[in-house]
Amino acid sequence: MPDAALQAQFVGSCGPEAFAEATTFCAKLSSAARKYGSALGADTRVLDFGVGWGRLYRVLLNHADPGNLVGVDIDQMCIDLCSAAMPYGAFARNGVGPPLGFPDGHFDVVYAYSVFSHLAPQVARAWFEDFRRVLRPGGLVLFTTLKAAHLNVWRRQAAESESHYSACLRRAGFDYDAWRKRAARGEPLYLPIGGDDSRDVSASTGVGSYLQGSVLTVDWRISSAPAAGGQFGVWVRSAGGDWFIAETMEASGETDNTTDLTLDVPLGSGYQAIVAYRPADAGAWESFATSLRSFAVTAPSHADVAPECAPGGVSLYLPIDGDECRAASFYGETIIAKPAVRALARATGLDVRVFEDGGDLPQSFVVLQRPLG
Repeated sequence: MPDAALQAQFVGSCGPEAFAEATTFCAKLSSAARKYGSALGADTRVLDFGVGWGRLYRVLLNHADPGNLVGVDIDQMCIDLCSAAMPYGAFARNGVGPPLGFPDGHFDVVYAYSVFSHLAPQVARAWFEDFRRVLRPGGLVLFTTLKAAHLNVWRRQAAESESHYSACLRRAGFDYDAWRKRAARGEPLYLPIGGDDSRDVSASTGVGSYLQGSVLTVDWRISSAPAAGGQFGVWVRSAGGDWFIAETMEASGETDNTTDLTLDVPLGSGYQAIVAYRPADAGAWESFATSLRSFAVTAPSHADVAPECAPGGVSLYLPIDGDECRAASFYGETIIAKPAVRALARATGLDVRVFEDGGDLPQSFVVLQRPLG
């Protein structure tokens, strides 16, 4: 078993409390399998998507044969932990996006606990499409997501004067009434909140920022600050796209600056960012070649700072295809309310069997099924 601190880092609790929650989820899983498919048994093929340190996997060993219970995770450290603790089990690292390395129709059950409470909607949909592929006809997907009541948590956090969450909510344009209406229309709600810097995972996992709309912090420095009153513009383009202004700010006369960007770029692509300056008395931005006398960036270790992006400019290129920037940005909070679950199921060819927004779990519990036809 991992130590208590590591358990809590992954699941927010440790020891008996962590296992009580896992036992509740697994009991619901077992009940749904009996009702909508067939009871869990030695021949049932089960996929634990986002196995972590194996909390639910250990409980499911009471219901399934370890040879047919496969745990996958994007974090190699998790795979190493589980393989060492349970050498009789089956564990593999999955990629930052689909497909999973399993044949069509391979599994009877796929479950993901507190995974889709963090993934951006586009990424979630891509994974559900692949779940349908690896499930046999009649197979089940069971997952959790943040309850709709979490909107109230965001509303309280948005009212805080100075906090990381209030800043993230401002960047995301949070409006309680508008977001509640969006949820009622069937939209998933995603709040990018930046990276998890509780441990340095970039070197050990090779995992990148696989979430859409991630918050990325660009620290930039100019050798001599222009006079206050002018304006800086952070120009961004996705791979192959046109330049656009992602952020503007008043020049403060300082040489050290930090910009948090919330970007929405296609999965598997990258972006480039540079900074330009516009004097207070000028209508046009100065050329990228002359806007910065020097440009230094504090970024994940894989970042490529190169003088090739706009004419004469300097760029910071961060791939959003999952190589090594998880330490900078991989984390969000997601509410998939019932209307959004229905929309997701329709879009991915699955049927909704269960949606519990209350109940005895801290998150909503959802069961989808691949049709028999």
